[in-house]
Amino acid sequence: MATEPAQRLAGDLGLAVGTVAKTYRELEVAGLVRSRRGGGTRVIAGPSSSSQRDRARRLDELAVSFVAKGQALGATDEEIGEAVRRSLA
Repeated sequence: MATEPAQRLAGDLGLAVGTVAKTYRELEVAGLVRSRRGGGTRVIAGPSSSSQRDRARRLDELAVSFVAKGQALGATDEEIGEAVRRSLA
C-alpha cells in the first residue's frame, strides 16, 4: 500500500499511519487482500482450498492439544466440550 493512501485512510479513521500499514500487511499475509503498486488494494474473493485445508489442519492440531491438556487435568470429554462451548459463548 502506498504511503499517501495509508496516510489518507489513517486520517479518515483517526489512526496512526503505521497502524494502517501494519493492518494491510497482516491482511495480505492472511490472504484476504492483494496490494499492487499503482493498482491499489483489492479484497480477494475468498480463501483458496489449500489455505482452507491448512486452516482446518491447524484448527485440528489446536483441538487435539486442548483435549490432551484437559485430559491431563482429569477432565471428562463432557467437561472439555462444555469448556469449548463456554469459550464460544
